[in-house]
Amino acid sequence: MKRVLIFAVALAALRASPASALVNSAPVPAEGITPAEVAQLLAQHEMSPKLSQSSDGQPIINGRVAGVGFDVRFDACNGDHCRDVKFQAGWSNAKGDAKLTPERLNDWNRTYPFLRAYVSADNTLWAEMDARIARGSTANVEEYIVLWPTLLRQFKPFMGL
Repeated sequence: MKRVLIFAVALAALRASPASALVNSAPVPAEGITPAEVAQLLAQHEMSPKLSQSSDGQPIINGRVAGVGFDVRFDACNGDHCRDVKFQAGWSNAKGDAKLTPERLNDWNRTYPFLRAYVSADNTLWAEMDARIARGSTANVEEYIVLWPTLLRQFKPFMGL
């Protein structure tokens, strides 16, 4: 019940925000969306996207929102179209923070199911949100784009960042 209430409050906040106004919606084909199209949508929401490639040659978008640098990575790609998108932000040297306990991570993950948090082997605290976007619409993609900063704004104080 608590999850439903939290999600409902987040959705109401999104709907009330002028930044959440969606652009004209267009279908996303079964093969997915291109990184350039995602970058264009991020730009419309003032997230300063920079399209580039990761060290392994995969498309990646670097952006900034809510005072946090983040990446958008692409999965299930066929050519230049991708069916899955992953938003991620990381904070290094996370294990040195006494407030960051396994219990705190579990509390977050149990309460906010759309943004998972974990600490990697190199002591980086990660916040990640997956989006399956194939066969949807650009409005569906934008719902994730609008949800991402909302969750980050909740995540930072929850984790003491």
